[in-house]
Amino acid sequence: MVDGYQKRIPIWLDCDPGHDDAIAIILAACSPKYQLIGISTVHGNASLEKTTYNALSVLTSIGKENEIPVYKGSSKPLIREPSYAPNIHGESGLEGSNLLPKPKVKAYENGYIEAIYKAILDYKDELALVATGTLTNIAKIFIKYPQAKFFLKKLSIMGGGINVFNWSLNSEFNIWCDPEAANIIFKDFILNEKTILIPLDLTHKAIATIEIEKKILSNSITNFRQLLYDLIIFFKKTYIEQQGFIKGPPVHDPLAVAVLLPFYNLEYENYPLEFKFNTYKLQIIENGPESGKLIILDNNFQNGIKVGYDMNINNFWNIVLETIQIADKTAAVNK
Repeated sequence: MVDGYQKRIPIWLDCDPGHDDAIAIILAACSPKYQLIGISTVHGNASLEKTTYNALSVLTSIGKENEIPVYKGSSKPLIREPSYAPNIHGESGLEGSNLLPKPKVKAYENGYIEAIYKAILDYKDELALVATGTLTNIAKIFIKYPQAKFFLKKLSIMGGGINVFNWSLNSEFNIWCDPEAANIIFKDFILNEKTILIPLDLTHKAIATIEIEKKILSNSITNFRQLLYDLIIFFKKTYIEQQGFIKGPPVHDPLAVAVLLPFYNLEYENYPLEFKFNTYKLQIIENGPESGKLIILDNNFQNGIKVGYDMNINNFWNIVLETIQIADKTAAVNK
């Protein structure tokens, strides 16, 4: 048992920042409910170089760059060429604000697999691995260290769609980018029991509305709040143009962090998430015009993946906004 475990959830975040990844980083790094052990970056919303820079920049903005190590992960899928999403996140992967600081530290160039494996062993039966990007890194961990899956407590993934899609007619971007990697996880019986999947069917309910924008900016505008507001407004513009979201952009990735709370019995007393899920046996189509499509093989599989379909979104936003308030008090960009 790790000291303080009862009060904080140990997390390793694998991500491809990304506007919504940035909010996931802030939630994991600044909420008192989590202990962010490390970050690994992956190709996805932008190239690996850009997503790594963005992760370091976000950590620098909140003054956590020396506390949380960042490791560069995979620059391309297991067997495919990489694809990016500049139409949503801009060329840098995190466009929209001139308040994003230059990173003060560098990422580790190598060793992300060993670092994550060590974290799993150090926090045996306690660590939550959260994946908010392409699943290449996650697959490689369990390819090299298959025994790691026995010591991991939870694997929380933002990806896929049951009836809602955002990249092709029947796929979601993260899964579509590397379906072979996704299948390594989804076909693994041991990992199935530990996996929570947050699909578009749920994340499209987490809209950053005008009301949320105003609460992020708040009455006392600081550089940190202005930074987040700028990022949300850029995200809003691309979602209007590219996907027709009029009320605001869906903020996908922080849901994969928040959802861990009920599984660790660490929910906010005033903000219960009321997470609802179905348990499925899943598989991904890897080739052809339906590549990336998520297939339900069994819709009542007792030991399957927990696929979320609903959550108290108001309380989710209350948790995010409270964490932003905490981060704002010590954010480096305010100094």
